Amino acid sequence: MKCPNCGEILEKGAKFCGNCGTNVEQALNERVKKEAENKAKAEKEMKDKIKSNNQKADKKENVEENISDPVVNKEIEKIKEEYVRKKTDEKEIKREINTKKMETQDENNADEKPKFQKKDVYVKKNNSNGIRIFIILIIVLLVIFGGMYQLYKMQVLPEGMRDAVSPVFENLENALKGNKENDEKENEENITLKEIKPEDRKDEINKKDKSKELVYDYYTADIGDKLSRIPTINLNYENVQRINSEIIDFTEEKLKDAEKAETKEGNDLVNVDYIWYQNDDLLSVVVSLEYGNEKHEYHVYNINVKDGENVQNSKILEMANVSSEEFVDKCLEAVEDYFKKLYDKNNLNFIEVAKYEKAHEKTVDESNYSISDTVIYLNDKSELVFIAKIYTLPNNEEDERALYLENLSENNIDKD
Repeated sequence: MKCPNCGEILEKGAKFCGNCGTNVEQALNERVKKEAENKAKAEKEMKDKIKSNNQKADKKENVEENISDPVVNKEIEKIKEEYVRKKTDEKEIKREINTKKMETQDENNADEKPKFQKKDVYVKKNNSNGIRIFIILIIVLLVIFGGMYQLYKMQVLPEGMRDAVSPVFENLENALKGNKENDEKENEENITLKEIKPEDRKDEINKKDKSKELVYDYYTADIGDKLSRIPTINLNYENVQRINSEIIDFTEEKLKDAEKAETKEGNDLVNVDYIWYQNDDLLSVVVSLEYGNEKHEYHVYNINVKDGENVQNSKILEMANVSSEEFVDKCLEAVEDYFKKLYDKNNLNFIEVAKYEKAHEKTVDESNYSISDTVIYLNDKSELVFIAKIYTLPNNEEDERALYLENLSENNIDKD
């Protein structure tokens, strides 16, 4: 017996290929299923082709029968004759009407006097010449005025003439300068208004400290060679104060445990960091914890900046234009894609294949991604991000990763 995938000769009864790790029984079943589907598809195409040819043949036969029927031919000839007769009658009637119209017009033209006298045309021509001369004079005066202004700026006019034209040109320059300054001032005011942020025009957000951003460092701590940052949310609401206390409690406890550890183990905390985004009234604060064994933990808080209350997932999905019906399917598609990037099944040895299958099954479990319980937020591009549960090899341990719901190409593998 040969391996369906790589052709390696296998022992009788072998379930996996020792060369490539393929599940022999599953591969054979897939091959049989594929061959059956191809055969069914070919049979259907052949039946459709035969049916189409039969329909074309029947249609052609019916047309030929109708043409050869003498009764039908006789009726067709009658219809043709009636059509030709009607067309001839219509042409005769139109010819008579046109002839009558032409005779009537000739009679009216004979009695009608010319509309315009020679004198009228002569007067109109004189008016046109007068307008033309007036325009030419205006142009000449403008040229002279422009030339005078240039000579005035060059200070080559005679003193008497310069004294005469100076008040005119000075008033003109002041007027132009004033209009220019007003335009520049108006443009400057418009630019300034555009640059003012909405929250600076009217402080509708109830901040604790108006001089600081919505989220800032509460304090920092060094763990090894990495700087950890613990955030606080700068909103003066009771619910936000509770959230700030929660963040401080769980981060301080884990930081103290990391500092006390005399020997660093693989699962010790190595870094705490955060990032925050604002989309309209939605503030999303994402606190991430990284451990030495490349595991991650996320705590996400979605808050309305106007009242300090938590924002439900249904509202965030609506802002991201993602329906509840497609949410779970998109989550499963994203984790499936990420898991395959993380672990290439073809590069695993025989022993790791079974662990791969188990980790994959737990990762793509639909129960991990209910609409109400899945942790989600919007990033700075208003893209929906969710916290995925990825089960890792070799011990099938749960790891959390922040994945894009739709922009799967951005879900890069990060093992740092």
